[in-house]
Amino acid sequence: MKLEQIRIDGFGVLHDLTIDLEPDLTVIYGLNGSGKSTLLNFIRSCLYGFYQRSSIQRYEPLRGGIHGGSLCVATDQHRYLITRTQARRSSGTLAIENLDSGLSLPEAYLDELLGGISQSVFESVYAFGLTELNQLKLIDNQELNTLLYSIGLGSSISLADVNSRLVSEMDSIYKPRGRKPELNRVLEQLREITVKQREVEHVTGEYFRVIKQIETVRREVDAVRLTLNEKNKESRRIEIMLEVWPIWQDLVVTQQRLDQLPEHNLPLNGLERIEKASAELERISQACYKAAVKLGFELDLSTVNTAVYERLQSELTLLKEQHTDFELQIKVTDERCAQAEIECSDLEQQIAGIDNEAKIAAGDEYDYASRKQLFEQLKSLVIKQDQPTNIITTLVLAAGLVGWLAAALVFYSSNHDFGVWIAAGTFLLLVFVLGSVQYSRSKAVGKRGRTIRDLALKLGIQDLDRELLTFEQVLEREEALVKEKERLEQNLRQLRARAAVYRNNLEDKRREEHELIQRFSELKEQYQLPSGLRLTDAEAFLEATAVLPRLLEEQNHWEQELDTIYQACGTTDHDKITMMYRVQSERETLAEKIARLEAVLQTYFGSKYSEAAALFKELDKAALVSQYDVLNGEVNSLEEKLNELQHELGRLTNQKETLEQSQKQEEYQLEKALLQAKASKLAGRWGSLKTCQWVIDEVSRKYERERQPQVLQRASRYFSAITNNRYTRVYAPLGMRELKIETAEGEILSPDQLSRGTVEQLYLALRFALAKQIAHERVKLPIFADDILVNFDRPRLLRTVKLMKELGKEHQIVLLTCHQTIADLFEPNQIRYLSQRANSAS
Repeated sequence: MKLEQIRIDGFGVLHDLTIDLEPDLTVIYGLNGSGKSTLLNFIRSCLYGFYQRSSIQRYEPLRGGIHGGSLCVATDQHRYLITRTQARRSSGTLAIENLDSGLSLPEAYLDELLGGISQSVFESVYAFGLTELNQLKLIDNQELNTLLYSIGLGSSISLADVNSRLVSEMDSIYKPRGRKPELNRVLEQLREITVKQREVEHVTGEYFRVIKQIETVRREVDAVRLTLNEKNKESRRIEIMLEVWPIWQDLVVTQQRLDQLPEHNLPLNGLERIEKASAELERISQACYKAAVKLGFELDLSTVNTAVYERLQSELTLLKEQHTDFELQIKVTDERCAQAEIECSDLEQQIAGIDNEAKIAAGDEYDYASRKQLFEQLKSLVIKQDQPTNIITTLVLAAGLVGWLAAALVFYSSNHDFGVWIAAGTFLLLVFVLGSVQYSRSKAVGKRGRTIRDLALKLGIQDLDRELLTFEQVLEREEALVKEKERLEQNLRQLRARAAVYRNNLEDKRREEHELIQRFSELKEQYQLPSGLRLTDAEAFLEATAVLPRLLEEQNHWEQELDTIYQACGTTDHDKITMMYRVQSERETLAEKIARLEAVLQTYFGSKYSEAAALFKELDKAALVSQYDVLNGEVNSLEEKLNELQHELGRLTNQKETLEQSQKQEEYQLEKALLQAKASKLAGRWGSLKTCQWVIDEVSRKYERERQPQVLQRASRYFSAITNNRYTRVYAPLGMRELKIETAEGEILSPDQLSRGTVEQLYLALRFALAKQIAHERVKLPIFADDILVNFDRPRLLRTVKLMKELGKEHQIVLLTCHQTIADLFEPNQIRYLSQRANSAS
């Protein structure tokens, strides 16, 4: 997976930021505080979710924008847009879109894109800064431990732990000077038992004599019981033979009858096959006759030219299919034309209905536009008529009021005469002005009233107060009808154009159908077909001609079938063949009966059937009865002897128990045997563990010389390249979860013996190797590194940059840095710049 573009809406100090990345190596340069570490944390959060709301690593937007953004990634098959935005849950809302198909994918698909890489592994191997580079978290990760320290056989078992467990288990079994280990305790118990045995050696020989007698009697009992079982089996076998004697006699008679019948090697189901072949040949003859009637001439299968008929069938089939298609297309086009005509008629009727409704509403004197214009004039005049006294009258009254006030003011002053004259003059002026205004207003009202009556008369309105609103509603309905009529007329024009297209298509299809019929006429002349044959009859003609090759093939097959059966029977006489099959059927019946009888006998005798059959042939029934009586007498004698021996065995056992009460020798012997067996088992276990310990020591020495995990081998090459071969190998001692470094001089060092810069170079090489190994086994993810080269000296810095460029050809790497000197070591097209405000990139 490669990252093509980073788009941030709002994340910490970053806002409205878009960065396009190179497919191999990209360097993002920015000064301190420009948001490089924030950008690294955005990658982590976008893939694995925002941190908790109380965490400082959540990076809420500080400069606007919606919290979150998107990553555009590409795999070998598709391109995806991964978007994470804020939501009620702290981790945010994740959306995954397939940019090739436009489909939205479930959140679980992100885990598939990441190859199941956990967040801890991603932050340890793929997205790390200088602080993480100096830490050993990747060594503490169990998932990465398997890659670092497994022997390379897919195992994460520590042989050091195994060796420790071996030593612990060996010590629990035996120690040279120990007392608690189990084998030490068993040996001590054996010594104690030996001492006790010496103390009871004075036991008399009576006990051992009884023991020997018991063993002798037990052997006799076993021998008698074995002989009794044999006699019982023999007696039972003779009894079964007497029971199945009638079955055996039936088997012998049936076998004799079978031997008397002659044996013929006839084909299986020959009679049925002869009858079927004859019936099939008759059917073929009838089919030839029917085909000849359809074709109009006689047929002789021997003269049928299969190639000609096949070519004719191919051409007729093609013509028939084309004709069927044309008929269907003509029918569909004709139906479309008829449907279009019906729809045109419906639209015309709807338009006529609208015209009638408009005519009823408006009358015949004026059209809609004239009526609407007159109504608007009438409505305007009515509104003006209802308005109160105009503004001029209001101004005059105000002026008069002001004059009277002035007169009153003067009157109350020292000059009373002048005040009287002013008041009188103002009053006369006010009376004159009001009279003039009232006269003009009355004249205007009269003229407006005449105009309203004329307009109402033209519109047919008798009572303005009652009919004005009704007339306005009628006009609104007329306007709606006019618009509906315009829409229907537009639809009618489009439908008539489509109907014209349908009619043209119908004419073209009929012309093509005529050309097809002309081609059929030429075909009839070419193959000399009946002149009255129509294209619609081609299917029947094809059926008649299609059977000819098949009939010829079937006729040959059934004639060969008859010849094969006749040759096997040695005759063509049907009666003789019938007799031969009757004899063969009787033989088969007898053979089946023999098989059933032998199966019944097999159930009685099992694997001893052949011996029983031989005995049946040697003896008759009387001899078997006599032998059965003799065996029963022997069985009775043996049962009596067995009872006597068991009685004697009981007596000796009682005597032995009496003697055992006075001595413990047998108990000690048994206990000693058990302890010896236990000691032998423990010694064997201890020897096996000792052998395993030796093998582990040998494997450890060989492993440290020859084998290391693939990750450490690759890390050794990277580390050697960075340090110019000063350090030649990174390895893990077998069974130990720690790293060792070998110098060019052969000196073995631990990481804590290296300088800080060298340790950073070691852990960087390990991360590159881990990313390479995970890419080989699971998924290839981009590597993001934040200012990790600052502690490298100039030569190692240059070699590290060279290594990163080489790795970038196969594995995408993104380096973030605030050092211009480091950024200048890369190609200009690989560098992206973060501004001081962290809100743009170029």
